Amino acid sequence: RNHHLHYSSLRNGFELSASHTSAQNKSPIGPANVETVGKVVFLLPAMDVASKFGSRSPVGNPSIMEACEQLQRKVNWFSDGKLEADVILLPENEQDFGSVRESVVNADALVAFNLCKENDLNFLR
Repeated sequence: RNHHLHYSSLRNGFELSASHTSAQNKSPIGPANVETVGKVVFLLPAMDVASKFGSRSPVGNPSIMEACEQLQRKVNWFSDGKLEADVILLPENEQDFGSVRESVVNADALVAFNLCKENDLNFLR
């Protein structure tokens, strides 16, 4: 199974997407040629911070980015490859929100973490 992480700069925002393929383009956990039926977007603030996830873990708390990357992998795995997931960092400047707006609007599910700044909340309005 090959794992591909793709980082693409969206002006001042960043998008992280992962794809999982096997040698014959089959889903490693589901039937061959699984059709994607939905997209989940995890939206994060521009500045990465420690999360509360893993607070009882002996290795400590991961960053919000690390926690979302794990959730991104779980979305694909739990859906048998039928859901695609992206992690998107919200740009710091409100003028640059357009660079990620389309990805967020086209998602079937949006999960936002640690959006506390007024500019971040304005994006969601």
